[in-house]
Amino acid sequence: MRENILGQTEFDEVLWENVSTKILTDKYRRDYGAFIDALSFDMYKEYRQSDEDISIRSYSRILESFFHNLFHFDSSCEYVDEEILL
Repeated sequence: MRENILGQTEFDEVLWENVSTKILTDKYRRDYGAFIDALSFDMYKEYRQSDEDISIRSYSRILESFFHNLFHFDSSCEYVDEEILL
């Protein structure tokens, strides 16, 4: 088993502080807190269960890619001054 595994609170802090607010605004995170919490929990479970030493920053990049593509391809979202509006 890997050493120095973070608890969920610490993991969440590192995970989300590395996701650019140009991709995911604070407003979106507040408005969709339950969705963000569910994603955080799933990412944390993956982090805990993985035998590979994947950095939390890599998980953050995966989330950035997910949200970038979600907002790009979801017609109910639009970009305005680098912020996402629903």
